[in-house]
Amino acid sequence: MVQRALIIDDDPHFLAVIQPMLARLGVAGVSCAQTGAEGLARIKAAPERYDLVLCDLQMPNMDGVNVVRRLGELGFAGALGIVSSEPGEVIASVQRVAEMIGIRVVGGLAKPLREAAVRDLLAAVPGSRPARRIEPVSKSELLEVLGVGRLVPVYQPQLDLGARKVTGAEALLRLRAEDGGLVSAAGHLVAAERHGFITQMTIEIFERVVQDLSDWHRAGLTLATSVNISPASLKERELPDALSSRVRGAGLKTSLITLEITENQLIEFDADTLEVLARLRIAGFGLSVDDFGTGATSIDQLRRFPFTGLKLDRAFVHDAANDAFALETLSTSVRLAGLLNLHTVAEGVETELDLKTVKQAGIHMAQGYLISRPQTADQVIAWMGGAPHRSASHKVA
Repeated sequence: MVQRALIIDDDPHFLAVIQPMLARLGVAGVSCAQTGAEGLARIKAAPERYDLVLCDLQMPNMDGVNVVRRLGELGFAGALGIVSSEPGEVIASVQRVAEMIGIRVVGGLAKPLREAAVRDLLAAVPGSRPARRIEPVSKSELLEVLGVGRLVPVYQPQLDLGARKVTGAEALLRLRAEDGGLVSAAGHLVAAERHGFITQMTIEIFERVVQDLSDWHRAGLTLATSVNISPASLKERELPDALSSRVRGAGLKTSLITLEITENQLIEFDADTLEVLARLRIAGFGLSVDDFGTGATSIDQLRRFPFTGLKLDRAFVHDAANDAFALETLSTSVRLAGLLNLHTVAEGVETELDLKTVKQAGIHMAQGYLISRPQTADQVIAWMGGAPHRSASHKVA
């Protein structure tokens, strides 16, 4: 429930309409600012005060896009609604900017205003605060957790849409906190890339994944598992031997593991990178592009590099049935993957409609909260062995 809202808009007639409308819809406190600077000053003084900010895009001196950027810099943790008479593609672009800098956008309001649209926007405001922007930790904080077992993998199961059972999983990085709980390690990951420790971190996590796969094997469980690799590590010519020796030393097959190349950086087309990727393939590993469509990997690079798989980003999967552009992007990517003989995985499957959509699109594997949230290695064994797990019993439309 929205308790307090701030409206940033230079149109006095709009303010005269929206204020009583929000009050009728149950918003206890409504504040107004007629310039971006005034609105930002209010938020900077008491950022926790506002559950929702409604911001116009067309304002003198400081337009709404600048306001959105400053909200990100201030670390605003509430929800944002965009108010504008601009075309839909402009509003969509601003929404993507906001999401990229850590601001949760819950919708837009067109002028002239309709009360039903305001009611829908209020209903979309989550009860919990959105995640804050990823801030890298310091080099010293990073070194404190490297090599001491505090960086651990968790696993998100993947459903084989043809076999109708869970046959795979993705390893995701977490940090073991001082109290023993698992928290995000995103800041440590950013710091590792920034300070040149990303390959060391990758090998540390890879060793834990190999150990978990061995434990699963002894428990009678085999799951093909993907592990993320930064493009920065593809310059390390020793990487193929370092990874394959650990897998074979555990008595496992390298074909069990797919290395997902994250798209946070451009994969350089040079001799070192090509050598590393080719040797990883020769060693038996699968190679996949992670989050295809939102990062740096181009269609041309899919032909240049020896990839075996393609993971489709959540932006083109979740609710694709109701988004014509996302659905067409999904379908086009699947056709492209088929031409290149690439295995496809869809992430962000959160509803039965999402599941039906990706299956109809011809995608091989699905991953997302509908199937399972990330779990520890021990939890995966219990989940796969118990009645509630979504394997062969899971109904696929």
